[in-house]
Amino acid sequence: MLPPTPVAPPLEESWPSCPRPLLAQRRPCASEPPRLPLAGALNHSDIATASGIDRATFDRATADQGYLDKLNAATDEANQKFGVEGTQSFFVNDELIEIKRSSQEVSDAHCAAKGL
Repeated sequence: MLPPTPVAPPLEESWPSCPRPLLAQRRPCASEPPRLPLAGALNHSDIATASGIDRATFDRATADQGYLDKLNAATDEANQKFGVEGTQSFFVNDELIEIKRSSQEVSDAHCAAKGL
Protein backbone atom coordinates (compact mmCIF):
# COMPACT_ATOMS: atom_id res chain seq x y z
CA MET A 1 0.00 0.00 0.00
CA LEU A 2 1.22 3.49 -0.83
CA PRO A 3 1.77 6.17 1.82
CA PRO A 4 -0.90 8.90 2.08
CA THR A 5 -0.44 11.85 -0.22
CA PRO A 6 -0.17 15.34 1.30
CA VAL A 7 -2.60 17.91 -0.05
CA ALA A 8 -1.03 20.03 -2.79
CA PRO A 9 -0.62 23.77 -2.13
CA PRO A 10 -3.06 26.11 -3.86
CA LEU A 11 -2.17 26.79 -7.47
CA GLU A 12 -1.33 30.41 -6.68
CA GLU A 13 1.45 29.20 -4.37
CA SER A 14 2.76 26.73 -6.93
CA TRP A 15 2.83 29.18 -9.86
CA PRO A 16 2.95 32.61 -8.19
CA SER A 17 3.77 34.78 -11.21
CA CYS A 18 1.31 33.29 -13.69
CA PRO A 19 -1.31 35.77 -14.89
CA ARG A 20 -4.89 35.33 -13.69
CA PRO A 21 -6.20 34.16 -17.12
CA LEU A 22 -3.93 31.12 -16.94
CA LEU A 23 -5.01 30.42 -13.37
CA ALA A 24 -8.63 30.61 -14.50
CA GLN A 25 -7.92 28.03 -17.20
CA ARG A 26 -6.45 25.68 -14.59
CA ARG A 27 -9.03 26.36 -11.88
CA PRO A 28 -11.49 23.52 -12.78
CA CYS A 29 -8.67 21.02 -12.32
CA ALA A 30 -7.60 22.52 -9.01
CA SER A 31 -10.70 21.08 -7.32
CA GLU A 32 -9.82 17.52 -8.34
CA PRO A 33 -8.59 15.27 -5.53
CA PRO A 34 -4.80 15.00 -5.36
CA ARG A 35 -3.31 11.97 -7.09
CA LEU A 36 -0.74 9.65 -5.58
CA PRO A 37 2.85 10.62 -6.35
CA LEU A 38 4.49 8.39 -8.91
CA ALA A 39 7.78 8.52 -7.03
CA GLY A 40 6.12 6.84 -4.06
CA ALA A 41 4.80 3.92 -6.06
CA LEU A 42 6.44 0.56 -5.54
CA ASN A 43 6.04 -0.62 -9.14
CA HIS A 44 4.07 -0.03 -12.33
CA SER A 45 1.04 -2.02 -11.19
CA ASP A 46 0.82 0.21 -8.10
CA ILE A 47 0.86 3.27 -10.36
CA ALA A 48 -1.91 1.75 -12.49
CA THR A 49 -3.99 0.90 -9.42
CA ALA A 50 -3.52 4.42 -8.03
CA SER A 51 -4.74 5.76 -11.39
CA GLY A 52 -7.92 3.68 -11.23
CA ILE A 53 -6.87 0.81 -13.53
CA ASP A 54 -7.77 -2.59 -12.12
CA ARG A 55 -5.03 -5.21 -11.89
CA ALA A 56 -6.56 -7.58 -14.50
CA THR A 57 -6.77 -4.78 -17.09
CA PHE A 58 -3.20 -3.75 -16.32
CA ASP A 59 -1.93 -7.31 -16.66
CA ARG A 60 -3.71 -7.78 -20.02
CA ALA A 61 -2.33 -4.50 -21.38
CA THR A 62 1.24 -5.20 -20.31
CA ALA A 63 1.14 -8.73 -21.72
CA ASP A 64 -0.09 -7.55 -25.16
CA GLN A 65 2.97 -7.39 -27.47
CA GLY A 66 0.88 -5.79 -30.23
CA TYR A 67 -0.07 -2.94 -27.91
CA LEU A 68 3.55 -2.51 -26.84
CA ASP A 69 4.65 -2.40 -30.50
CA LYS A 70 2.06 0.33 -31.24
CA LEU A 71 3.15 2.31 -28.19
CA ASN A 72 6.82 2.07 -29.16
CA ALA A 73 6.01 3.09 -32.76
CA ALA A 74 4.06 6.14 -31.54
CA THR A 75 6.94 7.09 -29.25
CA ASP A 76 9.48 6.74 -32.07
CA GLU A 77 7.29 8.84 -34.39
CA ALA A 78 6.97 11.60 -31.78
CA ASN A 79 10.73 11.54 -31.24
CA GLN A 80 11.45 11.90 -34.95
CA LYS A 81 8.60 14.18 -36.02
CA PHE A 82 8.45 16.56 -33.07
CA GLY A 83 11.79 16.20 -31.32
CA VAL A 84 10.16 14.79 -28.19
CA GLU A 85 12.85 13.39 -25.93
CA GLY A 86 10.90 12.59 -22.78
CA THR A 87 7.89 13.29 -20.61
CA GLN A 88 8.93 16.89 -20.02
CA SER A 89 7.99 17.86 -23.61
CA PHE A 90 5.25 20.46 -24.05
CA PHE A 91 3.67 21.89 -27.18
CA VAL A 92 1.64 25.11 -27.43
CA ASN A 93 0.24 26.02 -30.85
CA ASP A 94 2.32 23.23 -32.44
CA GLU A 95 5.54 24.72 -31.02
CA LEU A 96 7.85 22.69 -28.79
CA ILE A 97 8.52 24.65 -25.61
CA GLU A 98 12.02 24.17 -24.26
CA ILE A 99 11.81 24.38 -20.48
CA LYS A 100 13.78 23.59 -17.39
CA ARG A 101 12.36 21.60 -14.51
CA SER A 102 11.19 24.27 -12.06
CA SER A 103 7.50 25.16 -11.91
CA GLN A 104 8.41 28.84 -12.34
CA GLU A 105 10.17 28.13 -15.65
CA VAL A 106 7.25 25.97 -16.82
CA SER A 107 4.87 28.77 -15.90
CA ASP A 108 6.98 31.41 -17.68
CA ALA A 109 7.30 29.33 -20.86
CA HIS A 110 3.60 28.51 -20.95
CA CYS A 111 2.53 32.10 -20.32
CA ALA A 112 4.97 33.42 -22.94
CA ALA A 113 3.74 30.94 -25.54
CA LYS A 114 0.13 31.92 -24.83
CA GLY A 115 1.03 35.63 -25.09
CA LEU A 116 0.08 36.34 -21.48
